Amino acid sequence: MVKYPGVAKGLYVASQSGKPALSVVDILERNVQENTTLVQVKIQSGRPHQIRIHLSFIGHPLL
Repeated sequence: MVKYPGVAKGLYVASQSGKPALSVVDILERNVQENTTLVQVKIQSGRPHQIRIHLSFIGHPLL
């Protein structure tokens, strides 16, 4: 992942030299009132910031 040039902080794109990363997410508990979900994430590759980037990409940023 590399920062996207000229765009606000926090936007990343896959780089040509990037390595694959796999995260498996299991939902443990949901709280509709607080709009939160407790998850367990198993990472298969251990890349820096992998969990944060994967969850943010699918619209579920970490709190």
